Amino acid sequence: MNRRLKLSNIYTLLIVLIVSIIPKVQAQPNENIPDKLSKYFEKYEELKLNNPYQAVAIMKEASQLEMVQENHKVKSSIYNRIGNVYLELKIYSLAMDAYFESLKNINQANDENGKAYCLNDIGNVYYALNDFELPRQYYQQSYEIFEKTADNYGMAVASNNLGMVALKTQNYEKALAYFQKAYEIRKNQNNLGLMAHSKLLIAQVFLEQGYFEKSIKFMKEAKQMYARDREPDNVAQVDSELGEAYFTYKKYAEALYFYESSLNLYTLKQQHLEVGKSTLKIASCYEFLDALDRAEENAIRAYKLFDSYNLDSQKLDAILFLSNLYIKKRRYKDAAEYQNNYIILKQEIEQKNSRSEFSKLRYSIDVFKESQEIKQLILINDKQKVRTRLLLILFSLSIVFLLFLIIWFKQKRKQQQMMNAKKREITELEIYKKEQENERLNRELNFRNNELASKAISMVKTNEFIDEVVKMLQQLIIPKNAQRSVNQIIDKLHFFKKDDGWKEFEVRFEKVHSDFYRNIEKKHPNLTPNERKICAFLRLNMTTKEISALTYKSAKSIDVARSRLRKKMDLPRDENLITYLSQF
Repeated sequence: MNRRLKLSNIYTLLIVLIVSIIPKVQAQPNENIPDKLSKYFEKYEELKLNNPYQAVAIMKEASQLEMVQENHKVKSSIYNRIGNVYLELKIYSLAMDAYFESLKNINQANDENGKAYCLNDIGNVYYALNDFELPRQYYQQSYEIFEKTADNYGMAVASNNLGMVALKTQNYEKALAYFQKAYEIRKNQNNLGLMAHSKLLIAQVFLEQGYFEKSIKFMKEAKQMYARDREPDNVAQVDSELGEAYFTYKKYAEALYFYESSLNLYTLKQQHLEVGKSTLKIASCYEFLDALDRAEENAIRAYKLFDSYNLDSQKLDAILFLSNLYIKKRRYKDAAEYQNNYIILKQEIEQKNSRSEFSKLRYSIDVFKESQEIKQLILINDKQKVRTRLLLILFSLSIVFLLFLIIWFKQKRKQQQMMNAKKREITELEIYKKEQENERLNRELNFRNNELASKAISMVKTNEFIDEVVKMLQQLIIPKNAQRSVNQIIDKLHFFKKDDGWKEFEVRFEKVHSDFYRNIEKKHPNLTPNERKICAFLRLNMTTKEISALTYKSAKSIDVARSRLRKKMDLPRDENLITYLSQF
């Protein structure tokens, strides 16, 4: 089962691998950092890979300096770097907070180009949360700004990001067009390193489509470009991605070669986070090559490294790997211990994420745009008033009586206009508040949908894992004096087990979508219970792979079920099933 899960998730891992280098590429060019602050930024660069929390502390210390308080561009740069660290650590709520703080400061500085880079950063967080419509909107807005300011570097970044969204939604033709567009821009700039980055993304499209050899060719071309450009960090990254590609196609010996190559480069650069990741990938190769002792040795080495640098999200991956490995080695007591550690650490991470909500989401792009327009209107209005007063003064020198009448009628009309303007303002404010509330509710619904789908899948996987461990423990022939210890382990596993999988999912689902089942039953009374379940999963925008994992059915069965649903609902060929279900 562990093997099936790894293979089903490998494409997601590949995409996350490529997205992880986007923040490095889209750091704002030509940042003007005062000399007195340069030591803080240099220290940050030294610490961000190996001591990320200390890097954040350095940036927060810099943000408190007096010289920074009124320099909104520098403050934006500081919060941008804080967000990058949290995004790498997968603490998405804190990353979002930091990026919106960066956006607020860059707007106060009236820097349109800087705003575009901030929009890209925010889109990256939503992308990591698997919410692809929102990042597409943020990337598109940033692209339009870059196009207006003629920033070719930024246009290439935004184009690549739009391509990543298209790739994730399996729109391969559009993804390839975006990536090739970015490549042409970078080729015109004669930037070898960035051209190599675009080649990597193009290779990813071919890999997703199953063109393995073509994908490998592009990856190796990118590696040669990085080598000519003397960028060992990116050479290591390409080796890691080559390893992922060979691993996807079950060529574990070749994958092991490239993983070890990337590990050697990361070790030379003392990039501990990447060293740990590469070591864990090497452990996966050894597992599939049935060298379980070597797999255990590497996994423990990765776990200790993550633990020593407080990299909790990565440590979670190492714990889960070791737990599954010990089941394969029939060391059930060790497997149970690591599974318990996994549950505890996961709860700690969830608590850490819940301490900070997305407090900066109220700063929407429309609000900033509107505020700039209002300032412009006020300025124009002030100029018009000055001109009117001058005309009135000149006219008053010739005809005093006529002036009095004109002023009186004008004041009367002005008061009426002000009253009408006030009414319009109140009406527009009410409409604006409703729009903001609808946007907030939509964001909250999307977040709850993602959380609901994630919790449902996690619950089923955890119960399945616990059932398998309990079954194996019960089948063991052990001495009576050890039976009590085994029973205690079984009881502890049952403590964390949730027996009401689908029932609990339905309860949670109905809290978020209270009228869904009633509305769909009213519209389509001939649906079976299983078909209504699949409708619920599709309402959450879950993929075929995710529904397959949750219902224990093959992806082909889910596709057949979706086809039957379309026929029962009598949907036209050009109407999207998920869009149709979202109306209920």
